[in-house]
This record gives sequence, C-alpha cells and structure tokens, in this order.
Amino acid sequence: MKQYWYSSSPLQAILFLQQLLDFHETAGAMLASQVLGDTYNIPLDPRETSSASSSTSDFNKRLLSSYICKVLGNLQLNLLSKSKVYEDSALSSIFLHNNYNYILKSLEKSELIQLVTVTHRKAESSYKELIKQQIDFYQRSWLKVLEHLTDKNMPVFQPGAKLKDKERQVIKDKFKGFNDGLEELCKIQKGWAIPDKEQRDFIRQSQKKIVSDAYRAFLQRCANISFTKNPEKYLKYRPEEVEEMIEKLFDTSA
Repeated sequence: MKQYWYSSSPLQAILFLQQLLDFHETAGAMLASQVLGDTYNIPLDPRETSSASSSTSDFNKRLLSSYICKVLGNLQLNLLSKSKVYEDSALSSIFLHNNYNYILKSLEKSELIQLVTVTHRKAESSYKELIKQQIDFYQRSWLKVLEHLTDKNMPVFQPGAKLKDKERQVIKDKFKGFNDGLEELCKIQKGWAIPDKEQRDFIRQSQKKIVSDAYRAFLQRCANISFTKNPEKYLKYRPEEVEEMIEKLFDTSA
C-alpha cells in the first residue's frame, strides 16, 4: 500500500485559511478590533469617508495577511518537527517536499497567495526555494551509490600492463558497491510516493541523469580493462536498465 507522506496539519491549516479568505473582510475587521479596540475614529465630513474607509480596508488586509503568515510560519515549524520522526533523512526530505509543495499549490489555487504577499512579497519564491532545498537534500541519499563510481582508490592503469590482484579487486568492489546500493535504494524508494506528477517526473529525470551520466563515465573508464573472468557478475546493468529502475521510483500506480 502506497504512503503519500502527508501530514494532516497542512490540510487542516489550508482549510482554515480558505475559510478566512471567504470572509476576509469580517476576519480583518475582527483582527483590527483586537489591535485598536472597538472605538474607531470615523470622520464626520462625508467627503473624508471614502478615503478613511479605504485606509481602514487596507489596514485590515495587512493585519489579516500578517496573521496568515504567522499561521504558515507555525505550520512550517510543525512540519519540521514531524519530519524528525523519520530515521531516513531522504524520506524526511520527501515528506517536507510533499507538504511544502501542497501548501504552495493550495495557496496559488485558492488565491490566498495574493493575500499573503501583502506583507510577505516573496512568499511564493520562498516556498519554491524550500521545495528545491528538499530535493537537494533527497539527492544526497544517492551519494553513497555514486561514490563507487568515482576515481577514488582507482588504480593507475598503464597501457598493456597486467593488473595486480589488489587492483582487480578494487574495480570488482566498486561495481558490487554500486549494484548493491542501486538495488537497495530503488527497493526502498519505490515504496515512497510523490503525488504531484510534475514534481515526481522532475525528480526522476534529474536523478536519472545524475546516476546515468556517472555510470556511463565509469563504464567507459573500465571498458578496456580486464579485471575479471566473469564480467556478467559485475556488469549486471546496462545504463538503460539503471534508468528504467530509477524511472520506477515513487511509483504511485503500484
């Protein structure tokens, strides 16, 4: 059974904020009454009434915008706290990514974003940055796989020279480490879910390119090196097969 790694907090908070949006004038006036008290200085000259009313409306809107920003700020702290229950830091990042993305899309869809930007002009870009940050954190989970494809500990090859047993073993260990790490991550992360198709496809494509490029480069370096009598044991996957495995991450159809 797929788990979407959503918290109920954003759902409840967005519902509450959407209700405020429906009654924004009343909500703004109530906030103003708490700030200023119940006594308003209404001008006696009718010619001043229009400008005073407009000023009051703008003031109330700013108060409501500020209040909504505080709700969103507390919601973010709540999500950060809940994300710590996941021992896997990559899963924690996916959890935060899903929730931040949900909040941003909900704000945009309901036009709440216009009200938020009254006092927080960069609200939209801030959420986009949070989402990008979590994607970056998630991608770090692949470093333990990619490290096997680097030149670290790789022997220096001389054309025509025969490899020593130790040198052959280094290459074997690198292939085995990559294969085992790839299989483990794909098995685990296939059970995670990213409901937003656009985000899911973006993360898959980004990860495919990162891993595939590194794997192809490693295969190229080892192409003319005889390090084993059983190459099929270590060259288990073609680059296209690696890409297919990554393409199945976050498979919500299963």
